[in-house]
Amino acid sequence: MSALSTFIASEDVNVCQIAVGAVILLASHADNREILRNDFSIWDNLHDLVADTDKEDSVRRDALGIMRKVLGDHERDDMEELADLELRVGLREDIGKGVSDKDYAVVKEPINVRIHVPGLSDAGFLSDFEHRLIRSKGIVSASYEMGAEVVIVFAKVSAHDVAEIVRQISG
Repeated sequence: MSALSTFIASEDVNVCQIAVGAVILLASHADNREILRNDFSIWDNLHDLVADTDKEDSVRRDALGIMRKVLGDHERDDMEELADLELRVGLREDIGKGVSDKDYAVVKEPINVRIHVPGLSDAGFLSDFEHRLIRSKGIVSASYEMGAEVVIVFAKVSAHDVAEIVRQISG
C-alpha cells in the first residue's frame, strides 16, 4: 500500500494513471474499501491528486470517483466535502444551465426517487439531461433504466423537489 501511495503522488503522469487504475480495481471489492478508507497516506494522496490542477482532468476525476466509492453512501459529511472540493478545483460547474438555483429544503435522510422521463433513451438527450441533473442542488447521483425511460435519483431534497428539477431539465 505504501508503494501504491507513492505512485499516486508521482509527477510522472503514466505512473500516476497506472496507480489510480490499480486503486480503482482495489476499490471494486467491499473489503478493500475499508482498507483504503483507513490508509491515510493513500487517502491524502488521492485528495492531493484531485486538487492538483496541473494533472489531467480524467485522472483527477478517477481519483475523485475512488474517494466517493470508498466513502460509500453513509459518509454524508465527507461526501459533501468532496462535492465542495470538486467545485473548487473546477471538475464540476456550480449548477447546470437552465436549472433553478433555488435552495430546496434538505431532507433528514437521502432518498431514492424513480421518475419516468420521455425521451430518455435518446443518447443526445440523456447526455444533456444527465449533465444538468447531477449538477443540480440536492442531487447526489442518478441511474437509469433505459427501456422504461426511468431515472432513479438519489437526492438530499424532497421527492417533490426532485420532480420539479427533472421537469425543468426535461422541458
